Amino acid sequence: SANRGRTEIERLIGFFVNTLALRLDLSNEPTVADLLGRVKARTLEAQENQDIPFEQVVELANPTRSLAYNPLFQAMFVWEKDDKGALEFSGLHPEPRRQVDYRISKFDLTLSVKESESGLEAGLEYATALFERTTIERIADCYRTLLEGMVADDRLDVSRLPILAADERRLVVDTWNATDAPYHRDRCIHEFFEEQARLVPAAVAVEFGQASMSYAELNVAANRVAHRLRALGVKPDDRVAICVDRGIEMVVGVLGVLKAGGAYVPLDPNYPEERLKYIVEDSAPVMLLANGKCPDIAGSVPVVDLGTPQEYPGTNPSTADVGLAPTHLAYVIYTSGSTGKPKGVMIEHRSAGNLVATQGANFGAGEGSRVLQFASFSFDACVFEMLLAFCSGATLVIPASNAPLAGETLVQTINSAGITHTLLPPAVLAAIPLGENLETVRLLVSGGDIVTEDIARRWAGGRRLVNAYGPTEITVAASLHDCRSDALGAPPIGRPI
Repeated sequence: SANRGRTEIERLIGFFVNTLALRLDLSNEPTVADLLGRVKARTLEAQENQDIPFEQVVELANPTRSLAYNPLFQAMFVWEKDDKGALEFSGLHPEPRRQVDYRISKFDLTLSVKESESGLEAGLEYATALFERTTIERIADCYRTLLEGMVADDRLDVSRLPILAADERRLVVDTWNATDAPYHRDRCIHEFFEEQARLVPAAVAVEFGQASMSYAELNVAANRVAHRLRALGVKPDDRVAICVDRGIEMVVGVLGVLKAGGAYVPLDPNYPEERLKYIVEDSAPVMLLANGKCPDIAGSVPVVDLGTPQEYPGTNPSTADVGLAPTHLAYVIYTSGSTGKPKGVMIEHRSAGNLVATQGANFGAGEGSRVLQFASFSFDACVFEMLLAFCSGATLVIPASNAPLAGETLVQTINSAGITHTLLPPAVLAAIPLGENLETVRLLVSGGDIVTEDIARRWAGGRRLVNAYGPTEITVAASLHDCRSDALGAPPIGRPI
């Protein structure tokens, strides 16, 4: 405010400008016309009190003070009217100085607009500690686009106003989001496994200690379980809980449920019994597959022994017989959730098919590759590991030791088993002692937490290190980034898959 509302000071030379702090209301989806009305009303209210010095307003508001920023506001807007009257002094010819070079910005950001005969002249002053010049130039472009949108249609909701210029909008919305890629959206998860059982029937599908199963043997075992489950009435979208220790039996159960048409709900028997009971109650499975080590968590849910019944056929069950489609549920995994209460995430077959296509195109697994089964059965990373192995003809290696896999124990397990592909959280990688190396690993995927610069520098050399990001709701991985050992800073989460 010019603050020259009194006749006594009209003829005085001096700086009387006062600052008015405005807070605008954008609630309830206002249109441009609504917003301009609100701005006018709020500005007039402020001008009614323009004689109160800003310093007194700050004292009354008593905000938290900091030397890092200005109190009450950090962005200044200045509007200067066009003064058509010329200044005249005896013997002097004054001219306005248009450009003023400041070394220090008074606020984080100041937008000054001045009326002129040719239109409006605007300039931005900014704190170089906060903004780069290119950022300010983009802000200026966005502001101009915003104003053009307001002028074009004042009936438009403010939230729908354009901010990006047409060419930049095409880049951000269309070009950068052109991530669509072909994948088998017409297939179920177990059909990828069945394809490998046809292509490499003699290849080892799963190892657990000294025990192993070929693809053909694992397919037959899973088929017998599937036929039995169908005989017990399992239908598409029925949840079937599985509570077994890590091992070959766990894999047979998962494939058996999928082939039967149901959706498996993994229950790690090492989890607290209270959590397991909650998951069973919340997911409402039609049955619980278990072995002798399962805790008493079933309640009223029927418990079925997860054995391989020899009296049932070993042939692949037909998906058409039960109307199973890729849009049906494949599994339900429970996360801790932001509140700490487990929440069931329901994933369809076709969503996992997208992940299979990504793994096949990016990770180079195949017959002869060896994938470590590291994650808990109840964690979605276990899905990533099983799909990577069983949909490529590789071997899923399940450690037989009950000891926690960490540090030197993990390194020895990986090197002795000849693991070529593994997914390990950043915290696990950080805990491996210096001097230890994952000698046989060609592909190391890390996710679930931030991959730091130190981790990238240490583990990206001599192998491929991929930073994989994605919540359980988006089927394990949503984006991938290849890390470099010489990169500065923490690696980004990468591009969408």
